[in-house]
Amino acid sequence: MRPFLWRFWINTPAKGEITIFDRSWYGRVLVERVEGFCTPSQWKLAYREINEMEMHISNFGAVICKFWVHIDKDEQLRRFECRQEIPHKRWKITEEDWRNREKWAWPGTKPP
Repeated sequence: MRPFLWRFWINTPAKGEITIFDRSWYGRVLVERVEGFCTPSQWKLAYREINEMEMHISNFGAVICKFWVHIDKDEQLRRFECRQEIPHKRWKITEEDWRNREKWAWPGTKPP
């Protein structure tokens, strides 16, 4: 019912504030694109919309910092298994996580 950037836009910080998003607005051009949750015209349009939103936010004085957190295949597996073993963390791991892990090509491997 709303543009896909709406959930981020309404949470942009006011002057003197900070906002940390634990999900990226790049999901439309990454996850949604790969999973087929959006059409090619939607993810192509998303590139322009994302650039425009970031420009608009920065034009009003906000500083946008982007971080990429990377862990290797072994560390990810360790974390997945740990989540399954600790009762209060089980909700953080789903079949979807395991399914997505199988899709990823790792250095030195061929994609499935």
